Amino acid sequence: MPYHQLREGRAHTLAELLNITDHRDHQYFADFLAPMGWNWVRMIRFTEPGGVSAWLSIVRDERDFSAGTSTLLEAICPHLRRALSSYLAIERERFRADVTAGAMKRLNFGWFGMDADRRITGANDRMERLLAQSPHLRRDGQGRLYASQPAVHQQLCEAMETCPANRSTRPRAIHISTDPWLELLIVPVEDRPASASPVPVAIAYIQDSSPASVDNHEQISELFGLTRSEARLALAMSRGMTIAQAASALGFTLETTRNYSKKIYAKTGARGQADLIRLMLGGVLALA
Repeated sequence: MPYHQLREGRAHTLAELLNITDHRDHQYFADFLAPMGWNWVRMIRFTEPGGVSAWLSIVRDERDFSAGTSTLLEAICPHLRRALSSYLAIERERFRADVTAGAMKRLNFGWFGMDADRRITGANDRMERLLAQSPHLRRDGQGRLYASQPAVHQQLCEAMETCPANRSTRPRAIHISTDPWLELLIVPVEDRPASASPVPVAIAYIQDSSPASVDNHEQISELFGLTRSEARLALAMSRGMTIAQAASALGFTLETTRNYSKKIYAKTGARGQADLIRLMLGGVLALA
């Protein structure tokens, strides 16, 4: 089928799509189209300004279409273009949302929305798991968020009191627990979605700062020109291990580990372990 050669917005007949006198076209019709009942066809091509094309085909097994059918197809073509444009806009937004969600997942962030009564209006998968497993935060039978520690719960209530009335309220940070380390950031929603019920007045972000299970030493090696062993040591040190602890964990001798650490500092430009941690946890490595 000469799909991309069709004149946009015009209904084409099967005789315009295939040359039945050509052996290959005739064989294609006989072996593929006719068995499916494609004996009579009207096909129209419509395009989106971005360059994407789509085709609508209507087929019959018996009896050809009337001229009015082609007229009707051509009349609805502008509506098909708008439908295609809307579909592609939705797909672009879905892609952007997927990219953002992927970044938050790699950063160990969870999020959930809350209405004026602290009812959770929606959450991502990480947050759902945390609410199901954490002893520090829970959701009651009415869907409201509760903190197990009274002082933390009081901070949570105070932070939520101002969100419904003042959308420009500054974000509030709340420390949830030390082991594991959990922090909560409550951000008022300025553009509240009319389609949501109940309407969220704040989005809460939470990060589980337990050591990452993903071994990203390969990206560390690529970024700083480290060997595999040096990158593995740099990753261990960025997680707070001492030279002795890292040597034991990685199976290196203490002397070898010290030599590797000197090379790591020289190649990365870090001025100490704290600076190395900043390099490892900042920039694109945080997403790796």
